[in-house]
Amino acid sequence: AARAHAGDVEVARAVCGALCNLAVADGLEVPLVREGAHAVVMAMARAHAGNVGVVRSACITLKNLATAADNREPLFRDGAHTAVIAAAQAHAGDVDVARAACWVLKMLAAADGLEVPLVRDGAHTAVMAAARAHADNVEVVRTACDTLLNLAAAADNKVPLVRDGAHTAVIAAARAHAGDVAVARAACGALRNLAVEAANCAPLVRDGAHTAVMAAARAHSGDAEVARRACTVLQGMAAADGLEMSLLRDGAHFMVMAAVRAHVGNVEVARAACSTLFNLSLAPGCRGKLTHDGVKEFLSYVSGLHPGDATLQDVCRRVDL
Repeated sequence: AARAHAGDVEVARAVCGALCNLAVADGLEVPLVREGAHAVVMAMARAHAGNVGVVRSACITLKNLATAADNREPLFRDGAHTAVIAAAQAHAGDVDVARAACWVLKMLAAADGLEVPLVRDGAHTAVMAAARAHADNVEVVRTACDTLLNLAAAADNKVPLVRDGAHTAVIAAARAHAGDVAVARAACGALRNLAVEAANCAPLVRDGAHTAVMAAARAHSGDAEVARRACTVLQGMAAADGLEMSLLRDGAHFMVMAAVRAHVGNVEVARAACSTLFNLSLAPGCRGKLTHDGVKEFLSYVSGLHPGDATLQDVCRRVDL
């Protein structure tokens, strides 16, 4: 019916609606893709690109199909990402289309090996645009940040993502939805992945990524994952030449010490915090303030919290104040 009446908008709406309903049933996602359901809804969305109802149903269907891990490579191979990118661009003001498109791209970006081709095809700019257009919708913003986190995991994506402003998108998201812990986790995770690349650290600090993660850690001081990711962002930045004084001036050392005190049993937070302090201490101009602000005593305290952790003990010993 779908193929025979491809030009009929009512048929398209009915077919996309039926497949959307089937795709939410547990266990049907993989068989539906195997039988070409995704290709049908993509064709309908292309044929009726101006009809938001058809496009919305098609995107939601692809969202439901993409929840199954086994579907992600076939969906990508057959162009589901380009279909939802086109849909999000054509109907930029529709929050349901934006939400579904971002979800599809998030799921595809979670599949090993798809991160680089997704960026090549503009997935990052699509979710950034959706987050800007629907900045007040926490679901769209959260999913966009999760997508950028996944895309930033690939080494070859780190510099292009910063060049295209992905970091400013997640910084804006973290500030706009400061009370949402899932946004904070995703934003800090994306910035952590970007800060691993030394070439990114100067633009990250210039654009306020360090203060954004520090604010997130303060706002969600009881969340160990936000604390760990925020400390890891600062650890990466502090390892880049020439940024230590800026980080110190803005209180990075205070933030990582507070994170450890808030999560005394979490050795990963302690490692990232102490590694940040070690990196800061390598700059001679930072040592006086670090000493004045109690870092030496803090390191002794942390060392006592985790006496059996060789990695942490080594970092603490190497800080020369």
